[in-house]
This record gives sequence, C-alpha cells and structure tokens, in this order.
Amino acid sequence: MVSRNDASSSGAADRVPGGRAAIDKRVAMDMMSVLATDADGNPWRDRAACQAASAELFFPIGRTGDAVEHIEAAKAVCRTCPVREACLRFAIETNQEAGVWGGTSEEERDRIRRAWLARRRRTRISA
Repeated sequence: MVSRNDASSSGAADRVPGGRAAIDKRVAMDMMSVLATDADGNPWRDRAACQAASAELFFPIGRTGDAVEHIEAAKAVCRTCPVREACLRFAIETNQEAGVWGGTSEEERDRIRRAWLARRRRTRISA
C-alpha cells in the first residue's frame, strides 16, 4: 500500500507538508485576507464603526423581542460606517450567516447572497 505522502507520488499536494488539507487551508486564508481589504487594498476592519460597539449588539440571540431592537441598533451603527460596503461584500462572499454585517440582517443577507450566487451562475454559463 502506497501512502499519499510516499516519495513516488507526483502530486504537488504530496510535496507540501500537511498535504491537500494544508494547501486548502492556505488558499482559504489567502482568500480571507483579500476579502478583508477594501477596494484600495487597505484592511477595512480597522476602520469599521462597530469597533467601538459591543459585539453582542451585532450578534443578538433570536429574531424577536429584544433581538429586534439589537438588530436595529446595530444597523444604526452600520449606517455611520465608512466601510459598510466592504463589510457586506465580505459577509456575502464568505457566507456569514449570523449577525448584522454591512447593515444587513441575516434574512436580508440571505436574499442578497442568493441573488449574488444566481448572477454568478448566469455569468459562468454565458461565458
């Protein structure tokens, strides 16, 4: 039986410490660092208005009662944020399902993401 890391293997993943999983993790980390920058290549999180607010405000428990008030308060912070678009882009492209991101609730972001994915599929099909 030949292991994946056997010297006779010819795949690039076999020559990297950690194999395929290490490559996949590095690619994911590179993608996250690209998405964590704005259009000018600057880290947007450092300038986010939410830095001065409690994280709990942006990740309420539930969708009714007090959670509705937290969501609206979080969205109010987002409306003042200079990096709102970069934040929303990050959330859509990395499928952030929980919390308020870029001034959108979980339900709003789900609709936006489904439309974004449909556009991507149409673009790939027509290309």
